[in-house]
Amino acid sequence: MKNLNMICHPPQDLPKPIPIRCRIPDDLFSDFIMVLEFVNVFSELVELRDVYPQGITFDMLEHALVEKEVAGVFNDVLQLLLQGIFTLQEEEDDEVDADPTAEEVMETDTSDITIQEAVRVANRASTWSQQYHGLPLQKVPLDALTVTEVLRLHLLASGATSVANGRWRHLNRGGFKNWDDPGLQFKLEEPIIIKTLSTQTIFDLSLAYKLKILSVLVGQILTYASVRDIIDDNIEKLKEVKNKLRLHQLTQMRKEKEINAARLQEKRDRKQKERERLLKEAEKKAAAAAMTGEPDKPIELEDEEEEEEEEEEDESEKVAREEKEEKNKEARKQDFLKRERELMQQ
Repeated sequence: MKNLNMICHPPQDLPKPIPIRCRIPDDLFSDFIMVLEFVNVFSELVELRDVYPQGITFDMLEHALVEKEVAGVFNDVLQLLLQGIFTLQEEEDDEVDADPTAEEVMETDTSDITIQEAVRVANRASTWSQQYHGLPLQKVPLDALTVTEVLRLHLLASGATSVANGRWRHLNRGGFKNWDDPGLQFKLEEPIIIKTLSTQTIFDLSLAYKLKILSVLVGQILTYASVRDIIDDNIEKLKEVKNKLRLHQLTQMRKEKEINAARLQEKRDRKQKERERLLKEAEKKAAAAAMTGEPDKPIELEDEEEEEEEEEEDESEKVAREEKEEKNKEARKQDFLKRERELMQQ
């Protein structure tokens, strides 16, 4: 037996999708869109508007990844993501009262020798900049000429356990452990890229390698507690906007029902007055006929014609009302989408 919904609403073919013609391979397109959306949605976090007030477009990021430009959009995006990570690290350190005697909860998983070795390399790399440059990695000048080495050292130091705020990170990052760092996983999965960065600049890498590096930096930013707070706050704001919109819609529907009920009552009152008027005229004519002795002529009421006219009026008003309701629904929908976009851009 066929489903009732299929009988009432027979299925229709989906519209044919329009292919997107670009220079990004199909297997990398999802990562490309993810990076593009991230830098625009979290533009305030990575301070994108200071460099690109109008944001980064599809064509700009596509050109940046495909072409090998030293001083271009790719260099700017890479520096913004790295600087965003360093800023989050400094903010996190300021929020934590470092306690060197605190119990460390970010111990490595000794059952996996590969992870254990990667963590040891990360511990050594985390002190490299301070030991040989006299500056922590966050303070090293960042430009098109140094970004490759800063990136390489940052990836090598990802997953280090030599931190005094491991317990705070574990509790405030949703049980975050050092082997959860996307940079640590990246080192284990893509050792060729790490090795290539020691002999070539990042601008000479292939499109796939560039996109993988941007993706891992985005993944690292998303692990920080302050970013999680931003996401949670925006979700709460979105819920509030939806509730306000729902209340607005209910109020609007209630007003429309009250208007329709008042209009219907007005029509009923008008019909009742018209009947009373016709009845009075009939009584007067009957009384006049009785006095003159003339036979009582039947009174032809124009109810039927009037009812037909009123029915026609009712039908036209119904159509107009339905059109008005459709327009109001569409306007409310557009208003909701607009508010949602504004909220997501905040």
